[in-house]
Amino acid sequence: MRILQVLLSDRIGGAESAASSLASEWRANGHQSATVYLDANRPRPLSRLRHISAEIRAYRPDVILSHSALPNVYARAAAIGLGTPVVCVLHSAARDFDDLKIRLTERVLRVRTAAVVAVSASQVTEYRTHFPDARVDLIPNGVGRRFSPAGEAPPDFKVLSIGRVVEQKDPGTWARIALRMHTEDERLQFTWVGPTGMDHKLASLEDSLIGCRAVRFSGPSDDVATELRGARVLLHTAHREAHSVALLEAAASGVPIVCTRDVGAGLPDWVVREEFIAGNAESGYLAVKQVVSQIEGYERRARAAAAQIVREFGVAACAERYLRVFERLG
Repeated sequence: MRILQVLLSDRIGGAESAASSLASEWRANGHQSATVYLDANRPRPLSRLRHISAEIRAYRPDVILSHSALPNVYARAAAIGLGTPVVCVLHSAARDFDDLKIRLTERVLRVRTAAVVAVSASQVTEYRTHFPDARVDLIPNGVGRRFSPAGEAPPDFKVLSIGRVVEQKDPGTWARIALRMHTEDERLQFTWVGPTGMDHKLASLEDSLIGCRAVRFSGPSDDVATELRGARVLLHTAHREAHSVALLEAAASGVPIVCTRDVGAGLPDWVVREEFIAGNAESGYLAVKQVVSQIEGYERRARAAAAQIVREFGVAACAERYLRVFERLG
């Protein structure tokens, strides 16, 4: 089967990580998979549409899998008249369809939609609130095979964060927690891995940490698995998530997690973590301090739980579930 995935841009994020893992798994099982991007270099709607349409014609896929709101729109519009089924994946942690413009666009394009997939139960509920008769397949994001615990504890005490530096991830609270913790314990190195410069409101925060080695935005990485194997704790300050790939990858890597209560509510109870109140730096500081002060116990439990993450959220099962959806369309 020839599968073409459509993403917004070549950046580091949950949808991108999920798509990459799916492509690797499908190729390993004899399928062909390619990925195209709307890309910020083509900001004009007509240019984007022509670009995606040309990619579809050139690749001649059996199915198109688009990820997130904008790719879902453009993939369906570009495929009109080509006869290629488009499967739309809902990734956003926000309530996209509360927006009237997005909702009206979806109503028009639903006739061009072969299937809708949600990565979390809350997205299924949201979509059906607006489109009650819709069939929505629930397929939680899968963790790639490259994520596994390190052979031994890393020499440095790195507290890692992963994701785009945008308001929804709350880097302001992260910085307050990190600076306070480092002041008390200079062993701790707080590193945020992910694209910067995406939100002008955060420019001053990003600039303030330039040159700081212990608390820093390090930019994107093309090897998150290695980053996680070098970490002792994952700190995730996002207020909300659909189905966080970063948290599952950390859990599969045997890394204890500190996250907000709303995000933690979407994880199985057995995932090793401490939770705090979103936006509350004091609450976050206490949660990180709790894990750091008893790190050996948290790491031991996190490593023991890693295999269960792979069994329940491994990419192999996820990729197979997508294939079942594709086969249903034929």
